[in-house]
Amino acid sequence: MTQIRQNNQLGAVGWQTIYSNDNKIAIYTYTHLLAIDVSKGKESLYGAIDLQELGTNYIQGDVITCFSFSPNGEHVVINNAGTSSLPENAMKCMYLCAVRSGSVKKIGQEDYHNIVDAWSDNGSYYAYATKKDGEKIYISYIQQPKFSQMQYL
Repeated sequence: MTQIRQNNQLGAVGWQTIYSNDNKIAIYTYTHLLAIDVSKGKESLYGAIDLQELGTNYIQGDVITCFSFSPNGEHVVINNAGTSSLPENAMKCMYLCAVRSGSVKKIGQEDYHNIVDAWSDNGSYYAYATKKDGEKIYISYIQQPKFSQMQYL
């Protein structure tokens, strides 16, 4: 927890909780996402993602950064959403991040308000469809994050 308290100085606003289950908690500020393991009765940091590096560091205003966590908390999809359309300086990239390792893979270029997304119950698959092109569904097996496109009939 000492390291997390020190990191509190990195952001303009306080830490916000965005995910939790019986064993894990994820918190963020506009600069970082931190994942904490609380399963052993002693908090330990198990993952960190630099949101500024991804261009997904919006916490308030016309653009906000959105997070979609897998049910087990091991992966998160991060991207920006705008109230109308994203300003040019706000990246539209969607990223699939492995929370524990911090690995990041770009998976798309959509404003979060323009997609419908879901995780499988066990967190092995992530799927999304764009609202502007509702006939196409993109799905990925998380262990090999390559998206396949399916045609909706």
